Amino acid sequence: SYLSELAGTLESRRDIGKARLPIDRSFIQQGIGGVVTGTLRGGTLSMGQAVSVWPSLATGKIRSIQTHNEQVQGAAPSQRTAIGFTGIERESLERGGVVSDRIDLRFHIDHPILALSIEMLKGGTVDLEDRRRVLLLSGTTEMEGEVRMFQRESIPTGGRGIVFFKPDAPLYTHIGDRVILRLPTPMVTLGGGAIIDHLAHLPRRREIA
Repeated sequence: SYLSELAGTLESRRDIGKARLPIDRSFIQQGIGGVVTGTLRGGTLSMGQAVSVWPSLATGKIRSIQTHNEQVQGAAPSQRTAIGFTGIERESLERGGVVSDRIDLRFHIDHPILALSIEMLKGGTVDLEDRRRVLLLSGTTEMEGEVRMFQRESIPTGGRGIVFFKPDAPLYTHIGDRVILRLPTPMVTLGGGAIIDHLAHLPRRREIA
């Protein structure tokens, strides 16, 4: 199925010079402090490197890196990675957050609207309608928001189209990231797709007609 194929592409193995570690677990390790784990995407991280954490925007440096339970000097895309920090409090390290090699992440705050290319599940029971509230999954992040249609009123099951997603809070994503859309209640999967742009505002109807 489409979503089965999608799952295999969620974690990019390419080194594009934009390292991100979606946090799937965080804990306190004696002698190190706050530690996070995840699968590294988009670039490499090295000992002593300056990083920031989304969404708190806290900044610090990498104090320790582990892959496969071994201390290493650096980690590459697709590796399961554990990172300890200096200068970042445990409260800033939560599942669903992201460790980034970019220090200034204001672009994502100023451009919260996501343009998505979506393919709906075949054989589904729910169409994607304009202004419907959905749950978007990207990496380890889950966020509710509202969908606005592009040049149509709905996308039927099995169909494809472009939509704009207005999240309840800004997300840290890159163009090309894969996403899954679900209904918040009941938990029904609608479809999946990819991010194709970041926008500062929802386009007006006359701008996208």
